[in-house]
Amino acid sequence: MATRLVVLYGASVANDYLMGCVSDSHHPLLVVCEEQSAVGVVRRAWRRRRDPLASRLDKLAFLAFYGAALRRGVDHGLAERLRPQPPVPGLRVAHVDDALAAVTAVRPDVVLIAGTSILSAAWQRVDFPIVNIHSGIAPAYRGRFCWFWPLLEGHPEDVGVTLHRVTARVDAGPIVLQRRLPADALGTLSFVEVLAAVTRLARDLCDEFLMDPDAWLRRAVVPPQGVGRAAYLEPGLGAYFRYVAMRRRRLTGPR
Repeated sequence: MATRLVVLYGASVANDYLMGCVSDSHHPLLVVCEEQSAVGVVRRAWRRRRDPLASRLDKLAFLAFYGAALRRGVDHGLAERLRPQPPVPGLRVAHVDDALAAVTAVRPDVVLIAGTSILSAAWQRVDFPIVNIHSGIAPAYRGRFCWFWPLLEGHPEDVGVTLHRVTARVDAGPIVLQRRLPADALGTLSFVEVLAAVTRLARDLCDEFLMDPDAWLRRAVVPPQGVGRAAYLEPGLGAYFRYVAMRRRRLTGPR
């Protein structure tokens, strides 16, 4: 019997490609695209009161720099490498929580999500499994930009993808599938090369999972507690320039 699949994703070049591949191969009942506004992303970064003011300003500076100077080139490079053919969404929402009623109504066997906002507590009460496609090795790297932080911290072996069940704690649910990228897939460590490689790996893991989701869900492993730090956030401008310097050293080699 075919799996009654629903996919939810945040609009981006990488997610368009990933969910387009999933939709072509596995024919979901419903496709939901969350279209987050740039203003919403900035507000989210600014409202993190636990983050010191200087750190919040640094992150806002990175978001502004990325939007003005980097995003167009990254999106163009990803589009050339991935050739995304996004699925036609059955529903477009400003926030993923707006899709809860529609998702529940189709009675899915499993919901697959990628790159959305954090799900509210209401999603924890549904009677179907929700599996997140996390672009990082959880639980050591939870949160955002988890393909970036291992490189900056000198752990390129920890760039990879985790499929895990969604729980109340971000990126800390039972691990369904997890795989690391081989070192030769990282290329020159450019945003485009790493993101493209991570996205292709995510596509492969989704295909593997959806061949027999029940079996994979039964084998899901609860990760150990206390592994890794608090969830990572987007980098600040200072972290980005450290990354640029690290990448330059890798390309030029020792002198």
